[in-house]
Amino acid sequence: MIYKVLVLSQADGSYLAQALFSADLKAKGATKTEALQNLRLEILTLQLQGQIVEIDVPSAEEIAGDPWMSIVGIAKADPQREFYLKAIANYRKEVFEAEQKEWKEEDSQKMVA
Repeated sequence: MIYKVLVLSQADGSYLAQALFSADLKAKGATKTEALQNLRLEILTLQLQGQIVEIDVPSAEEIAGDPWMSIVGIAKADPQREFYLKAIANYRKEVFEAEQKEWKEEDSQKMVA
């Protein structure tokens, strides 16, 4: 596994290597190579104590960006769902037919004028 590591030169001439995925995971060394080797040992020790897994966590922007996300899917089991969807389809059809009728009337009035 590859980790991103920040290596800092210290005032006393030593180096500090810090794993970017954990602010607490740090190691010191007299040289940059030694600091990285010490950090590698810290990470290996940590890995032996547990298990590395991946999880997917949505960002705050993804959650806050769509206020409807909190209610997505709540109507799946609603017994009135099919009736509701048919009522919406019928309403849309009525509106579309009424608009078409208006357009035809407007077109015929333009032709007369």
